[in-house]
Amino acid sequence: MSSSDVILSVRGLSKNFKGRRRTVNAVNGVSFDIHRAEVMGLVGESGSGKSTIARTVIRLYAPTAGQIEFDGRDISGQMDQEALSLLRTKMQMIFQDPSSSLNPRRKVKDLVATGLAIQKRCADGAERAQRVLAMLEQVGLSPEQSERYPQQFSGGQKQRIGIARALILEPSLIIADEPVSALDVSIQAQIINLMRATQHRLGTAYLFISHDLSVVRYLCDRVGVLHRGYLVEVGSTHEIFSTPTHPYTRSLLSAIPRPNPLLERNRASLAYDSVQAGIDYAVGAYRELSPTHKVLATEEEFARWA
Repeated sequence: MSSSDVILSVRGLSKNFKGRRRTVNAVNGVSFDIHRAEVMGLVGESGSGKSTIARTVIRLYAPTAGQIEFDGRDISGQMDQEALSLLRTKMQMIFQDPSSSLNPRRKVKDLVATGLAIQKRCADGAERAQRVLAMLEQVGLSPEQSERYPQQFSGGQKQRIGIARALILEPSLIIADEPVSALDVSIQAQIINLMRATQHRLGTAYLFISHDLSVVRYLCDRVGVLHRGYLVEVGSTHEIFSTPTHPYTRSLLSAIPRPNPLLERNRASLAYDSVQAGIDYAVGAYRELSPTHKVLATEEEFARWA
């Protein structure tokens, strides 16, 4: 793919949080690209920096260091009105908890129409209402449900409302921060299939953040593995799941249950401790296993793992 196909480019992104007694380095020198109409997954344990990256990319947090380019425009530092308008219309976010992200005092039709109203994307209220009803239908909600309030819906339906609100402005990139982790398994499948269908129909790119490796394997084109704020391995979904190279990636994949009882009986989860293993992420560099598959390692570690 050419550089013109890249919708989001992140280079050396770091984010620190300063406390009274110490500074927490939540993200350390992370770099990756997302191409148009591509689904990029970020996986890792809790506290690895996934959500911090998401909120920094969409500029809910200001980056401590590094560069973020969205659709060819630098959005790392102070943004002018044009850049801010591009960011707020062409990049949207789906949050983990649909209940807390929806105002309980507003009807569904008003929640979904918020972006259209703020950005003045419709000629009048009638056109806005028509677009809202069409979008609700696309995510599997009826026109009658547009008159209801969020508390009248189930968790899966609330997430559909959140997806409709994100899609209404026809964004180029959607950041989905653990969008199905709070839902039942059967509802998770419905939401994932809905996201995949809309991605194929509209050509929207996704940054999909999850700790559920089975969902990531099904939905994502490429995967980045995070540990302690470092991107330790990145590659196509096939490369990450078939030929994991970093010990942390291997330990993550070893924890996935297998549907075959015989294989599951003999499955052994791999333990990983970077301190005990003597691995210092700060001194490593990205080494290529293939043009699309990279791992963070020293020369010695790369020779040993590869």
